Amino acid sequence: MTDGGRRWPPLTALQRDCLEGIACLERGERRGDGRVEYTPTDAGRALLRARIERLADACGLILVDRTDGTPTRETDG
Repeated sequence: MTDGGRRWPPLTALQRDCLEGIACLERGERRGDGRVEYTPTDAGRALLRARIERLADACGLILVDRTDGTPTRETDG
């Protein structure tokens, strides 16, 4: 499947949702009990970033790079 000229690996909805859930857990304060650990690959992080950008675009939201506060996307209006 292509999206904006990019080639995406075939992911099931479950795989996508798991990656998204992991990213949410990484940003939150609550951590697991340490028995299970998963570190997303660069490809996994890129997929998450692309999904975040698509969702932000659909909602007209501005994405902000948390490392320096610089907007990474502008709104359409």
